Amino acid sequence: MEQVYAMKPKLAALEAKTKKMELDLTVQQQQMETLQNRESGVVGIHTIPIPNWPYTQSVTFQTPFEAKPTVTYGLYLLDTGYTRNTRVIAEVTDVTKTGLQVKLNTWADTELYGARVSWMACGQ
Repeated sequence: MEQVYAMKPKLAALEAKTKKMELDLTVQQQQMETLQNRESGVVGIHTIPIPNWPYTQSVTFQTPFEAKPTVTYGLYLLDTGYTRNTRVIAEVTDVTKTGLQVKLNTWADTELYGARVSWMACGQ
């Protein structure tokens, strides 16, 4: 009987470790689901002669998200004339569960031969 009582603290410690491992596993499974619920791409234009600005491109997600995703984006390519100031606006607009729009624009005397945007949409 003493052996049974002596093992109780060890059993309690093992049960606590098991519970913590189960919780950690649940958190990691949720993180994996979030990482799997993402999509990315590159859009834009790069041509000679200089294209007409603004340039707008629609993106349709391969798989619709359950809710409006969070979108991160940045300039991926920028090609301008060296004799003029560089002025560029890159915007991601109209984000929905099924897609988004990317708009690239310039103003004044900027010679913009090309600009591309890299984007990533992540679900909740």
